[in-house]
Amino acid sequence: MKKYIAILTSLLLPFLSSAHIAYVAPEGTFEKFGGTDWSYFLQVFHNPLYVSLMIGVAGITIGLAFLLRRTPPVRKFFDITEQILASYHEFIPWIIRLGLGIALIGAGTEHALISPIIPHGEAFGVLEIFLGFFFLVGFALVPAVLTTLGLYIIALFHTSYLIGNLDIFALAIGVLVFHSARPGVDDILRISLLRFIHIKRHWLAPIMRAGVGIAMTYLAIYEKLLNPHVSDVVVRAYGLNHVIPVSPAMWVLAVAIIEILVGLCIFVGFFTRTTACVAIVVLSFSFFFFKESVASHVSLFSILAIVAIEGGGFLSIDSWLAKRKKTELPQPVFGQTD
Repeated sequence: MKKYIAILTSLLLPFLSSAHIAYVAPEGTFEKFGGTDWSYFLQVFHNPLYVSLMIGVAGITIGLAFLLRRTPPVRKFFDITEQILASYHEFIPWIIRLGLGIALIGAGTEHALISPIIPHGEAFGVLEIFLGFFFLVGFALVPAVLTTLGLYIIALFHTSYLIGNLDIFALAIGVLVFHSARPGVDDILRISLLRFIHIKRHWLAPIMRAGVGIAMTYLAIYEKLLNPHVSDVVVRAYGLNHVIPVSPAMWVLAVAIIEILVGLCIFVGFFTRTTACVAIVVLSFSFFFFKESVASHVSLFSILAIVAIEGGGFLSIDSWLAKRKKTELPQPVFGQTD
């Protein structure tokens, strides 16, 4: 019975997974073990226990989400929490710049181009350190954003794996969309070029959602589904199959499914704030377990925090459902009094 409880827990709380397998996998793992192997996952579906648990957990999760949102105390808690998060809107420029600044300084000190998987010597490193400090102090923000976007495109041409770092690209665009230099040197000296950029702020939410949603979905598909044996190596290397007694294949498949669902929910803006908060918790556990570099993940935490603040926003399912609910409310009859 304890084993079955552990298996069920592993499906509900797969927080010991890593968003970037390449950051924790031994060097050369992708070259040695990379490649698609759909038969790898067949062992999971050949096990009736695993299949029944996946179906059961999916049903329980959907049922709990449905019931909790309709329980008055819980619904009130979520409503108040969403109001508090929405009130943090003014801090978004600072959150964006902190995420970009720390990420770029970290990449620069490690002599890497955007991501730790692209070592490029000191040339790009010095530039990234300067850009990071510019973002932190709020100086020359528009040139810093354009240069950062250029570096990301260069890195993306180097390897498509940088799609998993799309959060950095989205954060850089976010500086232009929010067009606020406060707090920062540009604002103090009144030299900000952001005032000449006229992009409607309602685009901020979909850009942030797209950045992190696409990144998470891509990593789940590329690292777990298309290269399952690479993830298998990490599961075995860190003894995850001993922490919770399921097969490595079950680990890889469960994590892939959950990361894809989380990424898609954020991308389309469905239960956006809740999903973003869950993702932050999951990534926090993953970060401490694998003892990964702070700088290589801070941009991901930053963009998830912004998604939690902004919610679904423009072009989201949450927004569509809210408008539909509002139109379906009974309208007061003319002349009716309370």
